[in-house]
Formats: sequence, structure tokens, C-alpha cells
Amino acid sequence: MLDLSFLTEEEYEKLLHVLQRDAELKKKDGDRIRRLRDSLKDEKKKKFVTGEWFHEVKAKRFQEDLEGSDLLRVSIRKKQSGTDRK
Repeated sequence: MLDLSFLTEEEYEKLLHVLQRDAELKKKDGDRIRRLRDSLKDEKKKKFVTGEWFHEVKAKRFQEDLEGSDLLRVSIRKKQSGTDRK
């Protein structure tokens, strides 16, 4: 969990905007990859073109499930739930 208490309201809003844009891009990329998987028959080429190889290498190297943007989202949810209690 990240401590985001030092962020100003403006910085916090900008961060939310960046995370929203990240989610939109991930969805578009996921759709692109899904189309590629359906159109390619060669498994080795499919792995290379879709970037699956990169995710496998990254998972082995860092052994973490959360990406940076996911960690920020979790931290923001925690901050918002803490704010609601006050």
C-alpha cells in the first residue's frame, strides 16, 4: 500500500485522470490482443506478437501480481474509505 496523504487535491485529481486513461488503454490493448490471438495460428509467433513473452519474463523476475497502476488504485481506494470514516 502506498501513502498518498502528501498529495494535494490537484495532484490527486491528475493521478485519477492518469489511472482512468491507463484503464482505457489497457482495454484497447486487450481487445487488440484478443483479435490477434484469434487470427494467428502459430503459437510461437502469437506469443511474440501479443507480448505474452514479456509478461512471463516480468512475472518470473519480479514475482508480483500487482502492476504500478493497480497498486495506486488499491491505495486510492484505501484512502477514500479512510476519508469516508472521518
